[in-house]
Amino acid sequence: MRRAVLVYVLVLAMMLSMLPLVPTVAAGGGNTVTGTVVLDMEGKPPAIGANVTMWNASTGAWVNSTVTNETGSYSMVVPDGTYNFTVELMGYHLELALNNHPVQDDQFIDVDASNRGPFVLIPIYGDVEGLVDYNGTPVIGANVSIRNGADVLATTETNATGEYSLTSLTGERTIRVENDGFVVYESQITIIEADTVVRNVALTALNKYSLNGTVETAQGGLEGVNVTVVLASGALPPTSTLSDSEGRFHFDDLIEGVYLISVSRDAFIQWIVPEEIVLTSNKTLFNPLAMREAFGNVEGRVFNGTFMISDAVVRLLDSSGVEVDVVNTDSRGEYEFVGIPTGTYILKVERNDFVNTQREIRINASDVLVVDFDLERIDRSYLFGQDLAHSLMIIAIVISSAFLVGTLMIRNRILREPGLLYIPPEEED
Repeated sequence: MRRAVLVYVLVLAMMLSMLPLVPTVAAGGGNTVTGTVVLDMEGKPPAIGANVTMWNASTGAWVNSTVTNETGSYSMVVPDGTYNFTVELMGYHLELALNNHPVQDDQFIDVDASNRGPFVLIPIYGDVEGLVDYNGTPVIGANVSIRNGADVLATTETNATGEYSLTSLTGERTIRVENDGFVVYESQITIIEADTVVRNVALTALNKYSLNGTVETAQGGLEGVNVTVVLASGALPPTSTLSDSEGRFHFDDLIEGVYLISVSRDAFIQWIVPEEIVLTSNKTLFNPLAMREAFGNVEGRVFNGTFMISDAVVRLLDSSGVEVDVVNTDSRGEYEFVGIPTGTYILKVERNDFVNTQREIRINASDVLVVDFDLERIDRSYLFGQDLAHSLMIIAIVISSAFLVGTLMIRNRILREPGLLYIPPEEED
């Protein structure tokens, strides 16, 4: 009996608590109030799902409320009275409120309320930014969107560093990040007016697969080849590994997707470029990646200003400093190396009385690389700020010039005084 009474009391209390939710309508059925709500955007589109509420202007009590339909229209029945209106939609605020409005008959608010027109909602915006990564590596070109249910409010893509930034309507929203090969990320986010919310996202791979193969020349497997794979979409940076002593290579933990593969090694060039690799399971390449030997040439001139330098020693060293070849410049200061395996080298030029000079170069397949050297003369000052050879040359020029000037002066004196050289005959005894 007591239990039945307790249940009855609880049900009665629940019913009484719901009374304020029931609109107060006049005995005669009340007055129908209708109108529309639009958004303050281009074309003034209808505000769908906006909550329109009428409050008793004297007591502040709730009287009735409704939600706008797909045309932005609303309709409510209320008794005679004076009302305040509120219009709410997440991400917007009401441009012009309507307060202390009398209702004594059916009304179309857009016209009857002093011809005010429809309620206008003004959008409120906030910013969202962050970084999208996978295992600490930025994800490039991932689609980031802010949603309200199925509606996309804003969308963008991550840049070359995995960063994104967008502006969206404020309120409780859903952020969604998606990219091929990754699990779609979704989470709730609160966007605040005139503020920036930072949301970093770590993606998870849908699946992880391995990729195996070999690199070979006509003589067999090739060791030390740099094998690189990269997603065709460019979403992640390239991944590389080196082939072993038998030319084999292996990749683990590659996400699902379409890949491009390339190989590189000094003194060799990729021969056959493989097509795209579609990775949807663990895969071993049936055909080896083929490479062949590759060579290039180097040539140039050695000079000092406008003077060509002959017999200069030009040495070609590998990247570790070991001499590969050596030549001397000819009478025109020119040198040439022919048929050098591709790779990185050091060119070093030596010549007496000049500063030794070197330069790092890169020889590619079928290249004719031109490298000129303008050598700086070593300062061996003895006289007149010049080295010994040039000093002697200057002295010789000065002496020759003095002799020439003296000769010309004597000649001019003789021309002016012809008898200067006259020697009278000796008198006879």
